[in-house]
Amino acid sequence: MTPPRDRIDTALATMLRDTAHEVERLGASLCCDSHVAEAHINQLQGLDRIAQLLGGLAATIEAPDPVLCAQSNGFDELGERLSALLVADP
Repeated sequence: MTPPRDRIDTALATMLRDTAHEVERLGASLCCDSHVAEAHINQLQGLDRIAQLLGGLAATIEAPDPVLCAQSNGFDELGERLSALLVADP
């Protein structure tokens, strides 16, 4: 038996949020070493973006209006993709 969609969404959002926190902790620990931070600043910024995107995906999954959530949270690419789905599938 398949669990209800809202329980699946909640579980997915929780996993995404937990992974975002893990990526944030990884980036913070790497930033503690000034040599690593200086040598890999672009990669560390990439980790921060990944963490933000994972958190945004979690919020979007749980939102009553996922498109509005994605657009209002500054996740332009996600908002555009969701909007495109609405146009393609009336």
